[in-house]
Amino acid sequence: MYGTRIRNLRKEKKLTLKQLSKELGISFTALGNYEREDRQPNFETFEAIANYFDVSIDYLVGRRDVKTLMNTFLITTLKPFRNYSVKNHLK
Repeated sequence: MYGTRIRNLRKEKKLTLKQLSKELGISFTALGNYEREDRQPNFETFEAIANYFDVSIDYLVGRRDVKTLMNTFLITTLKPFRNYSVKNHLK
């Protein structure tokens, strides 16, 4: 899961493996291994990738489908109001 998500985020930003590895300060080979899930990044690398793309580590590893913590917060907070209708309260 994390490999696919890293690859998709990289492609969304139109970055090559080489460009992203340089931005993150990791080797091109290591990043390729992470995308193929041949190796798993350590916590610090997961954190660097998440920070670079402004997503949560939970998103990267597949525990959440929402990319950012703010979106998760908003969805959770607003969920009770999903069936709320203003017109029912204007009478």
